[in-house]
Amino acid sequence: MTALQQQYSEQGFCFLDAETIDENLLHAAQKGMLAVRDGLFDTDIPPSSHPGYDTSRLCKINDAHLASTGLYALLTESKLGEGIAAVTGSTLLQVWASQLLTSRLAQRKLVVWAGTKTDNTGNIGRKTKGCLPPGLRSARRTRNVARCDS
Repeated sequence: MTALQQQYSEQGFCFLDAETIDENLLHAAQKGMLAVRDGLFDTDIPPSSHPGYDTSRLCKINDAHLASTGLYALLTESKLGEGIAAVTGSTLLQVWASQLLTSRLAQRKLVVWAGTKTDNTGNIGRKTKGCLPPGLRSARRTRNVARCDS
């Protein structure tokens, strides 16, 4: 059992290595995140919900990956799926929804969570820089972006 598998088994979450996501994909996703936050959708498909951006509050946008080629590429062209499969032993991964959480505090943070347990408490993530904002520190309080089934 690898260290990541052990952490995931014992704690219900783990952070994948930085090499999981290429820096170019990450920068494109960060640009896409800001564009979607601001109501600009380069795919011409809006997210399923967008409450509008208020700099004083946390903004949650559902299915942001549908509205941005950068966010979509992050999920489909990175090694994220390989990393999740290696940790969970899954042979099939499916992105069924995504949530973009952004605020003035977290506007440059990109966190991806994937749940594999039936009660959706197990999460796998990659944080790009610094600490997670206080409201996002617990992976168990964050809804999942990708569901993995073996």
